[in-house]
Amino acid sequence: GPITSFQNVAVLFVGGYMLWNGVSLYRNKRQKRAKPMLLAMFVFAVGVLNDAAVSMGLYVSIYLVEYAYIGILFLMTYSLSGEVLEAEVTRDALRESEARFRSIIEASPMGMHMYRLEANGRLIFTGANSAADKMLGVNHQVFVGKTIEEAFPSLAGTEVVERYRQACAQGESWYSEQIDYTDEQIRGAYEVHAF
Repeated sequence: GPITSFQNVAVLFVGGYMLWNGVSLYRNKRQKRAKPMLLAMFVFAVGVLNDAAVSMGLYVSIYLVEYAYIGILFLMTYSLSGEVLEAEVTRDALRESEARFRSIIEASPMGMHMYRLEANGRLIFTGANSAADKMLGVNHQVFVGKTIEEAFPSLAGTEVVERYRQACAQGESWYSEQIDYTDEQIRGAYEVHAF
């Protein structure tokens, strides 16, 4: 009937899509991900061909599609568990790398500010090292999560903000000297390196 016809078309479509994905992954040098998918497609094809031959009376045997589904579930579970484990290993390596990076930043005698550039162009302050706190006499933790203009209003409308954006977006390094005055006296002189 129409429901069986719809099922057959849906199975052909999904099967073709999975086969195409498996072959694409394999061609793109991602064999580790492609092999379980292609093997699952093979197991499924064997089950379908067997059931078709049995239903056409070509030989007498048991129907295998249900077993093929179970095989596919086992293969996909194996594949996904491997990917989850790989993702966890990658996450651990990333955490370790970030901790190493943070310890280098924290140990640096140079004051450092860190920013994240969002898709809308906003520069978000993500932190500073203790040297920056000492140098400027400020606890920078209060600025985390704010835009550069919110954290440092004196920089709004200056070239500094745009230069930082360019450093984040295009990797263009920038150097400048900055002198801060209070009551016509020099409060601080800084070299600014953005990268």
